[in-house]
Amino acid sequence: MLSEEEGESAYYKSYEKEVSIKGRTYRAVVIHSDFYDRRRKKKIDRETQKDLERAKKIKRKLTGTDYFCKKDALVAAEKRGATKYHRLKTGVEEKKIYKRGRPKNGKKEVAAVRYILSCDITADDKLIEVLKEKAGCFVLITNVAASQHCAMDILKIYKEQHGIEKNFGFLKDLLIVNDLFLKKTERIEALGFILVMSLLIWRLAERCIRKYIKEKDITITGWDKKQTDRPTTFMMSTKFCSVHILKKGGMRWLSREITSVQRQYLDALGLSEEIFYTAAD
Repeated sequence: MLSEEEGESAYYKSYEKEVSIKGRTYRAVVIHSDFYDRRRKKKIDRETQKDLERAKKIKRKLTGTDYFCKKDALVAAEKRGATKYHRLKTGVEEKKIYKRGRPKNGKKEVAAVRYILSCDITADDKLIEVLKEKAGCFVLITNVAASQHCAMDILKIYKEQHGIEKNFGFLKDLLIVNDLFLKKTERIEALGFILVMSLLIWRLAERCIRKYIKEKDITITGWDKKQTDRPTTFMMSTKFCSVHILKKGGMRWLSREITSVQRQYLDALGLSEEIFYTAAD
């Protein structure tokens, strides 16, 4: 199945087929982006140019040495090395060293023979062409049926994950990862499940607040008491740091009244202040 779509900043093409991974069948959607293609091709051009400079450096080293015998020159030619995008073709040439002084009978006499390497640099056009063909392509694997979402729908869903990835990035922080000491597989899986569920609730709260603001066409108090129409869950959580709950027996109550800013966020979430003191023991 082939399809094309013009995006805001790129032109996409897609191709998909079924693949089997560990006995399970998935849809492999190959996406090609012209915008990503141009960016990757520029990177390949830069890498190719750097690779050429490395090849020239190797050539200068090879051709700048004289060898006393042809065997040594051939051994050096075999150890010439290689670069990623270029190939070095070497050959052995004789270098005659003539005696000093005026030649007899007008003909110079050879005092010694040395051997030097010749070196030609050629680009690996086939490899470079393959890399450029692959530039701009990436694969998305899904178990969602084509009847539910086409290839471009899968791409849109994938691109909308950046919000979750951004919030979930804290798990990659060394300060977090280095403090996790779990040996058993089931405990690691349980922690992963808790973190994923926490993130879903975190993102759901943010979505509900923004949806409420959009429907009401209003703003809400954000950082530094400035109004915003794109509050975050972290922003909301800082507004409730001053909430303290007092408890005596089976009774609960707030130590102080809810502020107007806190009430804004509660209204946006469809909640009341009762959630703080009607929680189950």
